[in-house]
Amino acid sequence: INISAMLVLLLGLNERPAMSPVRDMPCPVHILARKNFARALVRAQRPRASQDLEALDGSCCGLSAKEVLGELFSAGVMKLHAEWRALCRRKPNATLLDFGDALRGTAVTLERLLSTVEVLEPKLVEVVWGS
Repeated sequence: INISAMLVLLLGLNERPAMSPVRDMPCPVHILARKNFARALVRAQRPRASQDLEALDGSCCGLSAKEVLGELFSAGVMKLHAEWRALCRRKPNATLLDFGDALRGTAVTLERLLSTVEVLEPKLVEVVWGS
């Protein structure tokens, strides 16, 4: 639920004001980041250059918006998992009271990702989280 809420708030998809799981997370991200993400969704749905010939007969196509969002969600979950594991290594006695720190690290990464979407290759779903 936390990752879904973060993505909804970061992308400005909520109909009403809502509370973020991370206090200092921008809700939504800058308008240019949202526009760039929307453009990336459109680009992701187009056939890739290497697939153009296959796409002519309808046998191949780009990613759907649902697939891109699903990959973004999955990557967010894996980032949260990595953040929690790193926190537990740094602080062996960590409890759920420390979980907010892992959420904060994940929110920062998602915000940075969405802010740099336009400079990423069109294959948006291959995101490197550890750098």
